[in-house]
Amino acid sequence: MSKETKKTGNIKYNRQVIETLVEKHKISDYYIRQCVAGRKEGVTPDIIKRDYKILERTLELKKQQFKML
Repeated sequence: MSKETKKTGNIKYNRQVIETLVEKHKISDYYIRQCVAGRKEGVTPDIIKRDYKILERTLELKKQQFKML
């Protein structure tokens, strides 16, 4: 009676963005990663997810602008 387990892939998050959110929210990086992955529910995890997406998008835009120079 073996039960199959659902494995999550090795998702890598942007370390710079995670560190920035740790400094902003004063929460551990482990909790930040859980929030971004959707394993935590509530108001704070929603805010953290939103902030992560904004910071990641902004960082990507800055990288693209820098490549254009």
